Amino acid sequence: MKNVLITVACLWVGGLKQSWQFGIKLEEGAYRRVSVHISGVDEPENCGNFLAKFEELINATSSRIWEFTEKRLMMGDVQVVLPSSWNLSHCRAGRKIQTGHVTRHADIIISSPHPGLGLNPWTIQPLGCGRPGSHISLPWEFVARADRELSGNALIVMREWVKYRYGVFEEVRGFPNDPIYKDMYRIGSETVESYGCSRSNATSPLQYCRYQRCEDMIAKLSGSQQQIFCDAGDSLDMLAPTKQNLLCNGQTAREIIFSHPDLLDKFGEKSDNSPSIRNKSDLQARLSSPSFTYLVDGPSHYVLVLDQTNTMKPWWEQIRKSLFRFIQNLPNGTTFSIITFGMQARVTLPPTVISNTNREDICSRIPRRATDESVGCLKCSLDQAVRALSDYKGSPRPGSIILLTSDQPQSLQLGSILQTVEEVPLQGFVISFSEQQVPPVLYQFAGNGQVYGVGEGYVGHYLSTYISEVLLGIRNTVEMVQSMKVHQHVYFQSEVEQTFNVEYGLQSDLMVMLSIDDEMKVELFEVIDPAGNRNIFSHFESGLVYFKFSNISGTGVWTYHVKLYENAEFPDLGFSVDVTATVNSDDAVIVTAYNNFQHETVNQSSLPVVIYAKIERRNDAVMSAKVIADISGPAGSLEHVVLQDSGSGYPDITAQDGIYSAYLTQISSRPGTYTVRLFVSDDGGLAVAPKRKGLRTIHNSRLCCGSRLDVQETVPTGFFRRIMSGPSFFVSFGTDNDTSPPSRITDVSILSDGFGGSLNLSNSMEVTLGWTAPGGDFQNGKAASYEIRTATKVENLRGSDYQQKGILVHPSMTPSPSEFGSAEKCNVGVPWPNEIFYYAVVAIDEQGNRGDISNLVAVYIHEDITTTTTTTTTTT
Repeated sequence: MKNVLITVACLWVGGLKQSWQFGIKLEEGAYRRVSVHISGVDEPENCGNFLAKFEELINATSSRIWEFTEKRLMMGDVQVVLPSSWNLSHCRAGRKIQTGHVTRHADIIISSPHPGLGLNPWTIQPLGCGRPGSHISLPWEFVARADRELSGNALIVMREWVKYRYGVFEEVRGFPNDPIYKDMYRIGSETVESYGCSRSNATSPLQYCRYQRCEDMIAKLSGSQQQIFCDAGDSLDMLAPTKQNLLCNGQTAREIIFSHPDLLDKFGEKSDNSPSIRNKSDLQARLSSPSFTYLVDGPSHYVLVLDQTNTMKPWWEQIRKSLFRFIQNLPNGTTFSIITFGMQARVTLPPTVISNTNREDICSRIPRRATDESVGCLKCSLDQAVRALSDYKGSPRPGSIILLTSDQPQSLQLGSILQTVEEVPLQGFVISFSEQQVPPVLYQFAGNGQVYGVGEGYVGHYLSTYISEVLLGIRNTVEMVQSMKVHQHVYFQSEVEQTFNVEYGLQSDLMVMLSIDDEMKVELFEVIDPAGNRNIFSHFESGLVYFKFSNISGTGVWTYHVKLYENAEFPDLGFSVDVTATVNSDDAVIVTAYNNFQHETVNQSSLPVVIYAKIERRNDAVMSAKVIADISGPAGSLEHVVLQDSGSGYPDITAQDGIYSAYLTQISSRPGTYTVRLFVSDDGGLAVAPKRKGLRTIHNSRLCCGSRLDVQETVPTGFFRRIMSGPSFFVSFGTDNDTSPPSRITDVSILSDGFGGSLNLSNSMEVTLGWTAPGGDFQNGKAASYEIRTATKVENLRGSDYQQKGILVHPSMTPSPSEFGSAEKCNVGVPWPNEIFYYAVVAIDEQGNRGDISNLVAVYIHEDITTTTTTTTTTT
């Protein structure tokens, strides 16, 4: 049984990024609660044998992790979610399969092979260096064949686990034909292999490649894939354009991994989770095998906890409308409870199973107004809610908590509730109506969920629309089967007729909802399906008029017609109509929104904020979609941002992975909540997804991914449109200044000699550098100027030394910046021959904000030294 607890009180909400790894807990050196989902895969011929091979692979992977982390970490317990469509009797073979709490989150997804990578596992890493990934994808055929080369395959999965958990990237080599993370690069007139690990017996890449041919070294490594990260004691070659080097600014993967809290004690020192290991038998005694639990998804249990104090009065009517929509959108079989609180907690609705016959009755249990009580006992209500989630023995069961609240003191304490949230675990969600920062304890409470804030300017149906979208997002976090908003429009006229599309795969539980200040003003509301059937018997409820189609609806163009009474006073804010539907097949396009702040406030030192949207179909990335984010902040600020799937590294890590991203570039003049609404579409037919038929098998030595995820062939997705609200965030400062610098340049390269020909530096003291133009505010507009510097030592172009020790290339030789994404090039002089000079570029905006230092390139101009013999004649 899946349980969700909804608490409504009056609090502001701070910033959250999506909780990718909320389930994992480290205990005594073991990863606990590792979640594995099997999705989009037909039942194998021998399910029991397939699961046995998976267990064997994870066991071998655990040994690899143990060795790599110096006998400190291993797999502990693994929860595997089986598809409900499988015949589970074929899977048991001594395994106990339970029905229980399953959320959409997964650390590992076993799915179909990727159309470009074939049988190779891959990890989606949208948040960048040092941050956890989205998930690991294991092709089911890779698992089925894992026992054939168990040791090597376990090493591959360990590599992906380390990337996923610790936010590190490929550092040993680059990627063939990649425009950023190249497998070959130039040092002067020589072309060398991109090998990211530096060796102590060479003072420069040129010297190293003369000691031992780089290609021989790479060939030795690439065949077996045995070296996936640099060895202990190695540093990164700052010139090599590897993904780890460019995204982590010269930090090695091991430096990042071994500085993670998993491998540090409470004093920040290197942990020693294991006793001294002297021989292999001692190692095996300490290294225990992981345990496996098998589940299928069961019904959810939501407990709605409403702060009913007088602080909630300004929003109560819109909250009721939003909760009505939320309850209407929950699956049949869901258990639902309501708890309200003022000075005391009250059980307004005991746990009740939702069905089509009692939804209206359940909605009627939402109080019609707030009370006059000015003080509320939030802890009392949460204690009561945990009891509502407990079994008959009083033991709390896994579930999710949704809290709607207003101002709460920063000193708020929740006692043992936080321990219960962590241990069970429970999912906590907070929706806050306060202008102040949410108390830290409520961020902890929502550690397994998300925090949302209601920003300024939301009133009337705009407020109910936003809250409804937030609740829909919470529903989609909890439930395996997703529900999407596909249409919304606000009208300021008395009679309208409009169309919307119902897509294949998104046809279940279609709801068409009209929101107005008074439903008695509506004379006519009808909906016509694609077959021409006219639906005229709508339902009325407190400012809402709606149709709900519980069966599978027909695809195509639908039409609705709204007419208000002529003598009715027209609403000041107009009225809105929106449409939601639930997924009924894998063909539906699914969108998830998040940002890079979770359980923390945004301050000046933690900028920038990045907004993300993940778009997928059948677990595959949707490419070339149109994604617009409307970001509303304090004092009426509003920014329209285009999210891109470009793979530039700043902020988008990998192109064609279905994850679109953009920086927030405008900060309001005062602190407050920022809300995010996303508008996603197929961009007039341009959106595509990978073609699944005719997949080729690719050898497992191939790594994923460079600046883009390879896709062989694509097919159009067809029409789709999605509207949603993502997690909000709280910015603790305000400013009237431009705080957004240009984005970092990552692709500086040597194009040619100074005469525009091929690279032959023997006849010129100039070279042509090229790069892609950044924006002036991260990805927007264009920069004001470039600053190019050179030095004979790499360290002189890093950090503060760049300006202090780098030699400035005269500004007359640098180009005026072009618009974001344009190709730039310029000739630069080399001070003298026969010595390596390193070059880097920084972009600067009109306010003097400086972007990060670019990647480095090395130039070496050789000049033959002519020896002159002088003869001296002495005469006596």
